[in-house]
Amino acid sequence: MRSVFFLLLFFGLAGCAAKPGVVEFEEINVERINIVSPDGTHRLVIANKDRFPPPVLDGVVLDLPRSVVPAGMVFYDEAGNERGGIGVMEVPGRGEQAGMIFDYQNSEAVGIGRYESADGETYIASIQINDRIPLGSDIMEVGTAAPPRIHLTNINGRAAIELNDSEGKTRIRLFVNPDGTSGIEMLDDEGKVVSNLLNPADK
Repeated sequence: MRSVFFLLLFFGLAGCAAKPGVVEFEEINVERINIVSPDGTHRLVIANKDRFPPPVLDGVVLDLPRSVVPAGMVFYDEAGNERGGIGVMEVPGRGEQAGMIFDYQNSEAVGIGRYESADGETYIASIQINDRIPLGSDIMEVGTAAPPRIHLTNINGRAAIELNDSEGKTRIRLFVNPDGTSGIEMLDDEGKVVSNLLNPADK
């Protein structure tokens, strides 16, 4: 009888030592984790490709295909609307890409991306800053991809900065090629170079 008493006392003290609501694991395998507010609103979702969540805007789950469906995580604001995410995915036969995106209220704002082709011949690292779709627009009609305004890229060793107009057309391009040649180009709205300034090595 005394041994039973001490056994109950041990487990009672062990239970008191643990923090309420806290469970500790050394390792866990799971296909998706939802981090939620006390009312159940999503604030962060971590998932594999098959269980990656659809986009949510103004409290509505949108029936819009994502441009890519990665494994990664999605961030949400206090109302449960998507505000960005991080993902990694493989494009069969083409290569692997990864990205981190943060959103405006209704569209993608800024993204950091990386791509490498399957054969290793092509590699790209980039930062893209977008304009914002006008608030109140019907996202089901216009989508969530606003015109890109600034591109910062390294493509196979060619570094470039492109400044675009409100329609997403490049109007100024600064570049440095792998061999060190460089220049500044001005373009018209059809993409034709109308003025350029090259360094002496190019002349």
